[in-house]
Amino acid sequence: MSEQTISTPTAQDENVHHSRMPMVAIWLSVVALVLVLSACGPVGDDRPEPNALVEQYLTAIAEGDAAAASELDAAAIEEAHGGDESIDVQSLRVDEVLEFAENRIDDIAVNERSHPGDHGPDTRRVSFAFTIADDEYDSSLEVRWEEDSDEWRLTESLTVNFSTEAVRNQASYESAPFQIAGISRTLSEDAATAPLRYLVYPGVYRVTSAIPADLLTRDAEPVQDVVATTKADTGAQFDVVRLPSDAE
Repeated sequence: MSEQTISTPTAQDENVHHSRMPMVAIWLSVVALVLVLSACGPVGDDRPEPNALVEQYLTAIAEGDAAAASELDAAAIEEAHGGDESIDVQSLRVDEVLEFAENRIDDIAVNERSHPGDHGPDTRRVSFAFTIADDEYDSSLEVRWEEDSDEWRLTESLTVNFSTEAVRNQASYESAPFQIAGISRTLSEDAATAPLRYLVYPGVYRVTSAIPADLLTRDAEPVQDVVATTKADTGAQFDVVRLPSDAE
């Protein structure tokens, strides 16, 4: 019967075994860190961070320069609302309205580092914060790298849905004619053809009813300061005893 030799691990073997385990753990940690950094880190050596574009856009809005802001977000507006006749994208995105806002965005703080966007490797998302009338808000915008122009472009806009309504009751209401500080003409004069909503930049706007005074209820507020923020749609509601279209 042959004699079998059973080798017993030496202390040196055990030390080698145990020394390998921490090295594996360290290696896995390094790989995980690289993956995290690649997902949330810089956009790459050949592409600048897009925060400068977003800061330029927000600064234009803060300074009342709607012309500059609308030039920067024109493609994003077209992509989101092009062909939709129920929305007026232009009438309130003008210098006259933004300049005469009771309050515009202020205290802008844009993150220096962007994060991956939602629509592929060429998109990034930039976070920022601002105030309106001393109230703090935060939001973010997505941008896309354009190879043809070798620059970042906004794919989202910082616009808010705005509407005005003449309301008799929950089942009886329609678009209301109104004026807004900065422009003298009346908007939404005809409820049948008026847009359902407008786009406006964040801020506080003074809106005046253009509904005949005798149609307003006794406690209706014909002049309202409307706060437009990134949190929700906004607008003015004018309570009436009879809808303007019924009085024609």
